[in-house]
Amino acid sequence: MNNQQDIIGNIFDDNIHFDVGFAIAPVINELEEKCQKCWTKHICSGGCPSQKLSLSRLPNQSLPDVNCEIEKISSEFYLQAYILLK
Repeated sequence: MNNQQDIIGNIFDDNIHFDVGFAIAPVINELEEKCQKCWTKHICSGGCPSQKLSLSRLPNQSLPDVNCEIEKISSEFYLQAYILLK
């Protein structure tokens, strides 16, 4: 986070660096086995790319277990809210 080389763009101009975005974006079928078996893999995609960069993890590596649990709880909450509001 806040590393100049990892900046994808700025909301105030049209200069977007797609090459940076594609380099840090995970590919679902290349995630670690732990993520492949997880029910939220298509929602979280293995975790936030920015968090992975700050933790020196590769795009296909998962975040620490505590982050995964938080993501599962958040995903379940938002899916239930969506169902109730639909």
